[in-house]
Amino acid sequence: MPGLVPITPRDPARQDQLAAWKGLESFDKPFLTLFSTGDPIMGGLDKLLQKAVPGAQGQPHRRVRGGHFLQEDSGPELAKGIVDFLA
Repeated sequence: MPGLVPITPRDPARQDQLAAWKGLESFDKPFLTLFSTGDPIMGGLDKLLQKAVPGAQGQPHRRVRGGHFLQEDSGPELAKGIVDFLA
C-alpha cells in the first residue's frame, strides 16, 4: 500500500494531492484531529494539519493510544473524541 502514496513529482496522483492540500488550507469550518500515539506512518501529520487548516485552530485535538489502525486499536476512545467534538 505505501507504493500507492504519490510522493514523487512525476506521480500522476500528485496533482490531486496538491489540490487537496490547497482545499484544506482554506477550510475554515471546525476541524478536529484525533491521531494515534504510535503510528509509524502518519505520526506527526496531526501537527501539520493543525497548522495548515484554519478550522483546526483552537480545537480540542488529541492523541489516542494505538497504532496505524487506530479505529481497530482504540475504537471506543476514538469514537468518544468524535462524539465529544460534535456535542
